Amino acid sequence: MLAKFAEDEKLEQMNAQKRRMRMAEHAREVQRLIDEKRQAFEAAKAREEAEDAAKWVLWLGWVLAMRALAQDWAHWHP
Repeated sequence: MLAKFAEDEKLEQMNAQKRRMRMAEHAREVQRLIDEKRQAFEAAKAREEAEDAAKWVLWLGWVLAMRALAQDWAHWHP
């Protein structure tokens, strides 16, 4: 009878250990997915910021070109 209780206790401990290992593996996988999502978000944000900067440079170039044209026109058409 004691041997049966001892064996049941041992099986219960093994099952508990397996459960803890599965939970730990699940937690690692969840963290990996979170990190993957964060990296994708940060990459998308960096791309968006680069696109915005490029648009700003194009706009500024256009403004400076228009300013130069206006000054040139004013110089030749007083």
